[in-house]
Amino acid sequence: MSLLKPQRIEDFIITLLAQGSLKNTELLAEIQHLRPHTTKQAVYAALRQMKAREEIVIYRGTTALNLTWLNQLGSFVDQVKQAYTGSGTVKDTLTSLAPGDRITYRFQDPIKTDIFWTHVLYLLIDQDQTSEPVYLYNPHEWFLFVRNQNETEFIRNITMRGKQFLLLAGNNQPLDRYAKKYFDGNMSQYYPLDKPRFKNNNYYLNVVGHILIEVWLDKKVANAIDDFYRDTAVWGVEAEGKLLTILQQKRRVRITISHNQKKAEAYKKFCRKFFYFPKIIKK
Repeated sequence: MSLLKPQRIEDFIITLLAQGSLKNTELLAEIQHLRPHTTKQAVYAALRQMKAREEIVIYRGTTALNLTWLNQLGSFVDQVKQAYTGSGTVKDTLTSLAPGDRITYRFQDPIKTDIFWTHVLYLLIDQDQTSEPVYLYNPHEWFLFVRNQNETEFIRNITMRGKQFLLLAGNNQPLDRYAKKYFDGNMSQYYPLDKPRFKNNNYYLNVVGHILIEVWLDKKVANAIDDFYRDTAVWGVEAEGKLLTILQQKRRVRITISHNQKKAEAYKKFCRKFFYFPKIIKK
């Protein structure tokens, strides 16, 4: 199943069946509603392939997820979780970061970078036992557009822990303002700046405690994102296709994680004028 916002027919089938079995006619209608222009033939072809892989079972016109496959998938997820959160992993590296330490990772496209980036944020938040907010800066908040389900769940997960999620966008184009709809204005807050905070349009920053996550996209990709936001006023299927085309380019991305109290506190101080802090959270 895709880690991105569902795109393949198979992704939609699994997402819908996760809520329970469905008649094939209901499943077809739901997919065509969520994924316009999908044909009946394409849906039934996907169902046949998934049945052959034993991911689903079909009986008397009703489709359900195969419990055997789900149990195998659960075991796989447990193994992966142990591999990524056990000893000798990224988690160990983050836990052992001393003041002044830094580590750099390199990737080949922005979306894969974001998957790892979110993983690192989860780990940092897990090890931060305070109620201090998570502070973020993005030149444009494109994440919620191309990975909406993952990103909204990530924000919800953070706020459920009693932490505020505070995001500054470096621009104030129509789509920058549109992203505000995904924030509740209290535990999750968003503010598009009239002028970028940082000179480089490819620079992204997250702050958790005294730990920084700094990300540099490829400059050509960052310029293309700027052009997209300047030229696009309305979000929709066509806009999504254009943005995904930009983000799926194979261009180098760099992530640096560092322990830098001075820089972290300077950014938090800058942010505080743009956000509301309940008294129990304000620091």
